[in-house]
Amino acid sequence: MSCLNGIGLSMMQTTISSSMIEWFEGRRAVIMSRLEVAFGLGCLTIPLCESRLIDAHAWRFGFWIVGILALLLSFVCTLIPIKPELNVNEGPRDAYTRPPDMTGTGSRLLFMTLFLFMILLYVGLESCFNNFLPAIFISYFGQSGNVASLTVTVFWTAMVIGRTLTGWAIRKVSYSSFLFRVLALLYYS
Repeated sequence: MSCLNGIGLSMMQTTISSSMIEWFEGRRAVIMSRLEVAFGLGCLTIPLCESRLIDAHAWRFGFWIVGILALLLSFVCTLIPIKPELNVNEGPRDAYTRPPDMTGTGSRLLFMTLFLFMILLYVGLESCFNNFLPAIFISYFGQSGNVASLTVTVFWTAMVIGRTLTGWAIRKVSYSSFLFRVLALLYYS
């Protein structure tokens, strides 16, 4: 079931993200940062609910809740129009970013390699680290299951705050300047 859940989640997230990128030209970074915040809010809410269910010795209901929410979300997705009817060009715009110069095959290969490495690193850290937090807190700190499951909520709360601040920053500076500053911050911390 966990494997099927992961496959379903990745298909849903990819479909929604691709649609947002297609619909909101000129506002893609702003919309994606808001979408990431929405994903993060869902990720911090479910462990919080699961913690309450564990505390009430009803943890098995968590699977039913997630399943029902998934079915509800699948139904709602059938109601979303293929082409939005609202004016998608209203609202905050992305900061101007000049496209990278990728005229040669070597620069394209380097760009794609760096991009894939970044995705591998980001998804690996985001998807694996937070899933092991409860086990770490149970095994090494002696916490109960309901308290340990709250560590995932704390993790996702930090992610939502970071993603919200990223959404603000992406409207002020270009992508290259933003990425350079983030890398410099990581290097010097």
